[in-house]
Amino acid sequence: MNTRIIHKIKSGISGILISALLTALPLCLPVFAGEKDPKAAQPEKQVSVKITDDKKPAEAISLYDLPTCLSIAEKNNIQLKLSDSRRKTAEADALQARIPLNVKMDFNAGYTYLNPTIQQTFPAVPPAQPSVIDITTQDNYKANLTVTKTLTTFGRAENRIKAADLQSKAKVSDYEYSKSKIKFLVKQNYYYVLSQKGLADTASENLTLTGEQYDVAKKLNKEGVLPGFDVRQANLKTMVARQSFITQQNSYMKNTAAFLNLLGIDSARKDILLAPVSGILEDMPFLKDEQALINTAFENRDDIKSAVLLVESSRKHLASANASANPSVGLMAQYENHTKTAFSTQDQWTGMITLQIPVIDGGTKTAEVKKARENLFQAEQQLQQLKDDVKLDVIQSVLDYTDARCRYETSETEVTVAGENYKIALERYKSGISTNVELDSALNDLNSAKVRKINSIYSLQTAIAKLEYATGKDFNTGEKLCSNRQ
Repeated sequence: MNTRIIHKIKSGISGILISALLTALPLCLPVFAGEKDPKAAQPEKQVSVKITDDKKPAEAISLYDLPTCLSIAEKNNIQLKLSDSRRKTAEADALQARIPLNVKMDFNAGYTYLNPTIQQTFPAVPPAQPSVIDITTQDNYKANLTVTKTLTTFGRAENRIKAADLQSKAKVSDYEYSKSKIKFLVKQNYYYVLSQKGLADTASENLTLTGEQYDVAKKLNKEGVLPGFDVRQANLKTMVARQSFITQQNSYMKNTAAFLNLLGIDSARKDILLAPVSGILEDMPFLKDEQALINTAFENRDDIKSAVLLVESSRKHLASANASANPSVGLMAQYENHTKTAFSTQDQWTGMITLQIPVIDGGTKTAEVKKARENLFQAEQQLQQLKDDVKLDVIQSVLDYTDARCRYETSETEVTVAGENYKIALERYKSGISTNVELDSALNDLNSAKVRKINSIYSLQTAIAKLEYATGKDFNTGEKLCSNRQ
């Protein structure tokens, strides 16, 4: 009876409710057995039919593997969407920086209606009559087309354009780096949820084993081998194991919800199950070569690429500031068509080359140069700090990997030995030649070994993912996690 109840408890809250119903049912059997009136049993049948009619089919379980989760996060994650938006904003800024050197064209047109009242009289030698000429017309129109083009600013606008282009490329690298960061977080949380599922399964196995011990204790008590205290103690262990299972199961469900939130999908969904990882990457010598991995990181990391581009952009801004007092040369062409009068023609073409030379700028150049020089210094220091951080990150990741690999290989043997030791202790307990203290110790050792193995698998998987993130390289495929966009 206890074994059946334990199995129902492991199925979750629904199992507990069903178990409670089954426990209460025998108490009601005498009442049902004494009921002779068939009408009295009718309400129970109606309730049963109603439950059957209202029962909804269970939701189909969706099995999500790691590649599927990575693809979903890349589409739905809000941080990636914001990073992509910043990339597009930088592209717009690069287009806007080109405006001063782009061709500009303006068109103006106007129409005016006037009465021809203004006249001009030209005197003549008598006896000839003076001549009168109207210099205005009744309908007046005017239209002109102006085209301007700045030919060169001798480095002022040109360097600003180059700086904006570099900043746009830096945002592209930032976006790619954000993708690699989200990819690492998805992997880390995916492995963590699987570890929580493993711990929940271990707690379930422990609940089953304690239930079996409880049954053995009751049997030996009936045979007079064990006192009643051992039975009560075994029952207490079963209750503790039940509570541990419920706690671990709830932890697994909470972490699953947090993982779904990271993917950008509904965290309340209960129909998603994560597929276990088929295997673990084999131990490879190059994963422990710190210098080679550091060189790989400097070559592949998109955040370093972005920092390099920002340094180059700052240099272009400094060059533009130094050229802020340089002259500029432009070209202008204009065509005008208007009402023909006695003093003007109907068509008029104008073309000129303009030269603009700043004389006194009020200290603008000095301020711009000083600011640009400090921005360049900050960008260079940030690049150096980033390289130092990446180097430290790689070194720490290598050490974490080495430690996790060792613990993983040891945990395999620990579980095997602890399992055999528990079987021996259980047989000795059943035979009455050992106490429950020995059996409890063996069970605790087995559970601890299982937990250490699960944690070592998670640590090793996370350490490999962290090495991939730190170096920007996928060790499973040999392909780079980050792009090579320049």
